[in-house]
Amino acid sequence: MKYLYCGPVPSSVSLIVGDDRLCQDVLMLPGMEVEMPAEHEYTRTLLALAYLMPLMPHSQTIH
Repeated sequence: MKYLYCGPVPSSVSLIVGDDRLCQDVLMLPGMEVEMPAEHEYTRTLLALAYLMPLMPHSQTIH
């Protein structure tokens, strides 16, 4: 899922994702769009801290 990173400082993280436990590296700069797995614990933590804001898919944007 795509999010807008609104954290106070630049950050990066390596997430272990999927059944085959692949590594997904994510670079996060304030105001940057990032893609992270919605079900990952780290994603949920950043959402709870209001460091991530979900982005609507283009088909759902309000014009």
